[in-house]
Amino acid sequence: MPSISQLLFELKYRLQKTVHPLHAVSIEVTGRCNLTCLHCYAEAGNKPEMSLEDISRLAADLHRAFRPPLHICLTGGEPLLRKDIVDVVDCFKSKGYSVSVVTNGTLLTRCLAEAFGTRLTGISVSLDGLTKAHNHLRGGDVFDHALAAIKLLKAAHVPYIGIKTTVYRGNLADIDQLYELVLSLGVDLWHVFAVEPHGRAADNPELLLTQSEYAQLRDKLSLLARDKKLRIQFGEEMVRSSSCSACTLKRCTAGITQMAVLNDGSVSSCINATRDTVPEGNVFSENIGQIWEDGFKRNREKVYRQCGGHHYERPACG
Repeated sequence: MPSISQLLFELKYRLQKTVHPLHAVSIEVTGRCNLTCLHCYAEAGNKPEMSLEDISRLAADLHRAFRPPLHICLTGGEPLLRKDIVDVVDCFKSKGYSVSVVTNGTLLTRCLAEAFGTRLTGISVSLDGLTKAHNHLRGGDVFDHALAAIKLLKAAHVPYIGIKTTVYRGNLADIDQLYELVLSLGVDLWHVFAVEPHGRAADNPELLLTQSEYAQLRDKLSLLARDKKLRIQFGEEMVRSSSCSACTLKRCTAGITQMAVLNDGSVSSCINATRDTVPEGNVFSENIGQIWEDGFKRNREKVYRQCGGHHYERPACG
């Protein structure tokens, strides 16, 4: 028998699917990156990026269709490769939107951190394990750069700092030590998710966790979260239960309260979705408000199956 909280959550989710209020937009402001990460879903590297003119036009189009509050998350590639990244932030800030950035941290300077401190509502830095595991996944000697970036952001008083950790077979055993490190850094959120077989990870299957390893990770994080010393967010959609093999997924709001704009202007339900998915439209040739209203039918019509009091199941993420 579902609890009252589960029933209320179900009603809220059904309402969201019907009304689909847009809360957040992730924008891939560049396809370039200074690293070649083994798991990169976007296979970022020497790829195109939006011009500042394109971004300014996108901000204006968004504002015509969606008044604040709306959150904009700037991602890539590596957004800090853009020399005009502060101007990009200002394009959306000037419309009254809150803005955050996702970065690998390697290119952050004190000057840039201070500029972010007065502009951003938050920033996330990737930290994928202790030194050896992080450097292996990221393809370079960059662990110390990530730590230095977090300290610069703390000194610049960026309001909300998160650490994103991709768990793979090479860092699963380090979770307890990594937790202590993240805790010592004094950040606001530890966002942990398992590597998924998209992008380069599809060519590196040795990175992927088995179902039992996934369950081990889930149970370990659940235990660590009980201390309430650090806010821990686990997973995107996949949350497997160790106690029930049928429990595989939880609800997702991609295409329901959030969407993504890729570096070529194409619109997707989620920045992490496989790039093989047919886009919902393109912001450079179509009205973004109309794309949001008319698109994402699969996301808004999907049905989850409840298994006891555990999690939910749906077709694989697109």
